[in-house]
Amino acid sequence: MKPARDGFGAAERTGEAAGLAVHPLDAGRVPDFRTLHSRCGADGWCQCVAWWVPTWAGWGDRTAAENRELRDQLFARGEYDGYLLYEGRTPIGWMQVGPVGRLPKLWNSYRLDELSVTPSDLAISCATLLPEFRGRGYLHRFLDLVLATVETNARTRRIDRPLRVLAFPKVGEDLAADDVWTGTERAFSARGFRCLREDPAHPVLSWTPDEDPIEVREGQLRAEHDGPRRHSVVVFDLGGVLVDNAGIEQFLAWTPRLSKEELWARWLSSPSVRAFECGNTSAPEFARALRAEFELEPTPREIELEIESWICGFYSGVEELLTALRPQVRLACLSNTNQLHWDRMLREIDLYALLDHRYLSFRSGLLKPDDDIFTHLTEQLSPWTEGASERILFLDDHPRNVDAARSHGIDARCTAGIDAVRAELANAGFQVAPPPRES
Repeated sequence: MKPARDGFGAAERTGEAAGLAVHPLDAGRVPDFRTLHSRCGADGWCQCVAWWVPTWAGWGDRTAAENRELRDQLFARGEYDGYLLYEGRTPIGWMQVGPVGRLPKLWNSYRLDELSVTPSDLAISCATLLPEFRGRGYLHRFLDLVLATVETNARTRRIDRPLRVLAFPKVGEDLAADDVWTGTERAFSARGFRCLREDPAHPVLSWTPDEDPIEVREGQLRAEHDGPRRHSVVVFDLGGVLVDNAGIEQFLAWTPRLSKEELWARWLSSPSVRAFECGNTSAPEFARALRAEFELEPTPREIELEIESWICGFYSGVEELLTALRPQVRLACLSNTNQLHWDRMLREIDLYALLDHRYLSFRSGLLKPDDDIFTHLTEQLSPWTEGASERILFLDDHPRNVDAARSHGIDARCTAGIDAVRAELANAGFQVAPPPRES
């Protein structure tokens, strides 16, 4: 039998007193999965593929056959993404569990880039029981067994990362059974899940088996903030600050009638640029729109290839700098970027391990220097700034972005290149890693 894809599925855990057992889904248990879902409502319509479709648009119009076909495709590629609960030999419950990064719709819906979350953290993204077992405490026992299983297997396999499990319950009064398909807040809270993001309807919860490393680090940082240091969060722009971005130079060659200042002004207000960096268009669509808007001579394909090459890589010493800073302060990035460039950056440095928050335009649909993005930034960081936006140190290489941030009370400084970044951080009272030696 194939192991579960989440890497935590090999072991089983039995609730002996309750006569319950948890088994990871595998090829041999697919018939039980089918039987369970056929009895959970709508004659098996869902097949637990809600998070696997790209968007919610048209979700309610899908047919049971379409959902079953997608589920079959997942099985065919080895995606056995959860655990079945049995009473005796009868499957009575299902819990979808796996790395949260494998579900882009879940990641984007809850804006997880903005939280201290990594793609390898586990997510409980669906939890259901047969109707006759609901409201009788079975979900609490099911959750206990699943958490015990993933914890045991993480220790057995010596997984080289802290184990963390996320949950996404819907909150509200008099919720129908169809509204709590991601699990109930009561069950998660009883098991020790803590809130990562408060929301009146859709909070994000987190659980770790031992002392929460996030809370330990928060306590250390709060203790440091009691001293003379002014800033509690440092927010970096990426291109031109931590990342060498050569795109503007090529564009200047393509638009000789524009000065650098004029080009930046048009770029920041360009409808095609805004659509691309808000995640609303693909790279080929962007290339065609950009060609028309700026009256460029190269073909759309040539423009697209050029766009892909704009990210030249991180400046030397960035990883060491962030590693040295992270014990001192919370770190974040605020970037107008796109999926192409973000993926390129992640191939070089793990920004999920080095940054606490990642505010990305193509995820949020918000762009610098608009007021909305800085309002959103200050609101999201308020738990760590106590509502004082001047406790945010923001480093960006564009004066318009710096001016916009300052209008929101942020301590924003125009900074280009890694040497200037080190200087500003040192001036702000942080211990910074020295520049790497030339080889």
